[in-house]
Amino acid sequence: MVDPKILIPQWKASLSKDSAFKACLWAVVLLVFSGCGYRLNLSGSSMRGGLNTLAIPMVESSATVAGLEADFTNIIRQEFLSHSTIPIVSEKEADAVLIGRIERIETAPLSYDIQQTSVQDHTVTYEVTNLRRLKVFLSIRLINRLTGEVLWRDSHMEEKGSYAVCTAPIENRFRERTALKEIARLLAKRVYLKTVDTF
Repeated sequence: MVDPKILIPQWKASLSKDSAFKACLWAVVLLVFSGCGYRLNLSGSSMRGGLNTLAIPMVESSATVAGLEADFTNIIRQEFLSHSTIPIVSEKEADAVLIGRIERIETAPLSYDIQQTSVQDHTVTYEVTNLRRLKVFLSIRLINRLTGEVLWRDSHMEEKGSYAVCTAPIENRFRERTALKEIARLLAKRVYLKTVDTF
């Protein structure tokens, strides 16, 4: 019968060799990927196609919400300025141009309050909207300015949000615009990830 005290050192030696082998294997993999240029670009210093400068002209819109185009444009620009080192320049200086258009905004009641009033000794019950849903549909594309090549396109990008409805029209407009800005931030993050070369 084999003495267990003899087996234990052999098992430890085998385990040590396996760990060393795995460590060496990972080192080789990292060296190979580094040599081939596969580095994760967390700073966002370049775009798809190896382009380096970007123009983001005013987003167009078919909606009639005042200030909507400027809000969306500024939020998309700020997403790039905050998370990347890609220079934002004028169209004539840019390698690539990001062209966006708000195709439409859908709005619908999301929830209601039940209210009652008395009309000629009769109680009338009716619904009043207290929460509205917004859905924004955006079409956007990134173009190589020199060649005209479309580097990526999404004609059906959408995000949604909501806002509480009150009885004051001015306050409602403010709440709607605030909700639209939040939707713009969600869309801007998606646009940024599609544009920036992360490897």
